[in-house]
Amino acid sequence: MRGGDRNNRPDIEIEATPLHWVLSALGFGALVASALFVIDAWDSLPGTVYTHFDGAGVADGTGPKATIAIMPSLGFVLWAVLGFAISRPRTFNYPVIITPANAQAQYEIAVNLLQWVRMEVAVLMAYLGWGMVVAVRHGTALPFGSLPMYAGLALTVTVVVGLSKSFRAR
Repeated sequence: MRGGDRNNRPDIEIEATPLHWVLSALGFGALVASALFVIDAWDSLPGTVYTHFDGAGVADGTGPKATIAIMPSLGFVLWAVLGFAISRPRTFNYPVIITPANAQAQYEIAVNLLQWVRMEVAVLMAYLGWGMVVAVRHGTALPFGSLPMYAGLALTVTVVVGLSKSFRAR
């Protein structure tokens, strides 16, 4: 098994850094703002709203307005689940064998990676909740068009950077 036997890995606690707190606050704050925006707009939304958008951000599907609530709600769930996971780096899958000599560095890299992913996913879910409301109110396209595609690219870059750091620190 790649990464070694999880049961024999060192159990090292990784302390949250100021950057971790900032990333956490940004993600959670974006989700709260999006949820409040959706709640405030709820009564003025029609029963059918835009629920799917093409690569340019133009609506190409509709559904019930409850769909809009899914984005910030899913964002909160993912934010919480990733927060729980971040506290257990010993149990992660790693691309390198974890040894007592490299465990601290590997755990720190993995926790940093997940902190960034957590924030990026939360901001994306918040944007989608907000953007779906704006699309219904002002036209048929998400604001900033293909931003979700760029967010997917940002997530990919984040993961690639994290993996390359892990390989270099083995």
